Amino acid sequence: MYIEVRAINGKDLEKRGMISFYFEGKRYRFYNGKHLGLDINPNRQVTHKLKSASLEQLKFKTIEALNDGWNPENGVYNKFRKVITKGDTVEKVIESILENKLNSPISASYKNDLRYLVRNLFSYLTRAEKEAKITNLSADRLISFLYTYNTSASNYNNKRRMLSVIFNEVVDRGYLLKSPLKNTRKQKQKVTLHVIYNDDEFTKLLEYLKGYNDDLYLMALIMYGCLLRPHTEILSLCKRHFNDEYSKIILSGKENKGGGIRVVNVPKYVQEALENRIEYLSHDDTNLFSLSLKKNNVGYFNTLWDRAKKDMLSKGILKSNQTIYSIRHTSAVRIYQKCKDVSIVQKMMGHSNMSVTLTYLRSLGQMDVENLIDYIPEI
Repeated sequence: MYIEVRAINGKDLEKRGMISFYFEGKRYRFYNGKHLGLDINPNRQVTHKLKSASLEQLKFKTIEALNDGWNPENGVYNKFRKVITKGDTVEKVIESILENKLNSPISASYKNDLRYLVRNLFSYLTRAEKEAKITNLSADRLISFLYTYNTSASNYNNKRRMLSVIFNEVVDRGYLLKSPLKNTRKQKQKVTLHVIYNDDEFTKLLEYLKGYNDDLYLMALIMYGCLLRPHTEILSLCKRHFNDEYSKIILSGKENKGGGIRVVNVPKYVQEALENRIEYLSHDDTNLFSLSLKKNNVGYFNTLWDRAKKDMLSKGILKSNQTIYSIRHTSAVRIYQKCKDVSIVQKMMGHSNMSVTLTYLRSLGQMDVENLIDYIPEI
């Protein structure tokens, strides 16, 4: 057990302050929050008052950790796993991080991809490597594992990104000073564009979908008119997401990719398509498409689309490079063509920052440096 944690701060601002306590008879002194994995630095403060406040914060957080079972001999304490020990194994650490990720608000498909990646990593590593300390894991072994996904640049980059997420967390938890993947590079890949529909193509597409499947038709209208994402935002729509007049959709920060509260207007043509469903939305959590309290599988719209795709291609309704997402991209381009204001497109698309929108419009051929020539200042 520990004996009284004290904050020690002399009158001289230049003299280092600290917290001090005894744990199982041994004295410990800490001058910052590194032992807790926290960015608390009392001795960098510019006034005595700020320094004292920072030391009190450090004292409080240390007491909190000690009361939670932390032993300073074991290494860094961290909120994710309470007590982190320097001897934790590769398997133990990565399983803990995976569990934390699976309990976080990320998409079901991303969770499945993470499970698959970790399972393959554990199959690739030897038993000795999995049971060794996390600090002993070789960067070369991780890189050679990544190269098993070298079938395409896209596949490699996706797996590299997911594996980096895991090992950035390893660093955040205090096991490693830097990620073993920090110096690995992305592979160059050719961007696959979702080719937009012209007015005639889009009219024919909607006519076909209306006769083919009501859910797919409504999804297309909402994606085009409200610019929501199909497999997460639209698929999860319930009665509670609409206002009483069904003229607005309100999504919380956890319910959309941008992370902030998102409010979108529902155009008249979408409201008209909703009319025959409203009477079935008896409960606030009744899903718009399943008409029950449980939403459809994440691949629901993709399955419907894939079934219709062959027929649409044969009838000339669809081109080979036009996809579900081409509907949302078409809407974004139409908005930009009307307003020529990137900030409006950003807001309506729900992009968290404008750089995403700029990249988006450039990739669709809507923005080019040649268009900016008229804005060059004259002398």
